[in-house]
Amino acid sequence: MYRQTLGVASAWVLVRYTFLSKMHRGKKFLLQIANLSLVLFIIDHAGSAGGWSVNYAIPFLLICSSLLMMSVVYKHKKLWSDYAVYAMSLLFLSFLPCLLYVIRVSSLFWPSAVSAGAALTTLIIIYGFLDKNFRSYFNRRLHF
Repeated sequence: MYRQTLGVASAWVLVRYTFLSKMHRGKKFLLQIANLSLVLFIIDHAGSAGGWSVNYAIPFLLICSSLLMMSVVYKHKKLWSDYAVYAMSLLFLSFLPCLLYVIRVSSLFWPSAVSAGAALTTLIIIYGFLDKNFRSYFNRRLHF
């Protein structure tokens, strides 16, 4: 019964907040990442799969999504201010697997470390290669 409910709820979020919504694309993207992560977590813990979602799937989902968001920011340089908050949110969410490891929800350290390392590398790339306006926006938001 839970599988059907989970499928319907996930499809409802997909249709309602992706296709029928007039939200910003970055917000839609973050909402779908959260939806997919939650679905993977529920599927993993409803069965006896052994924690693959928090050990492997969610860290690598966050890595791929942050790379995708940064490529969107790089492609639409003129709209960098529209995506800056969502890119920062996604980069800081990439540290979530480390928190899950610390509180013993996740049992493997290396996927968490790879996720955090990718987020740090992305922050370094932002400061080194992206537009100065984007960098100054990050500094203002982070109060540097």
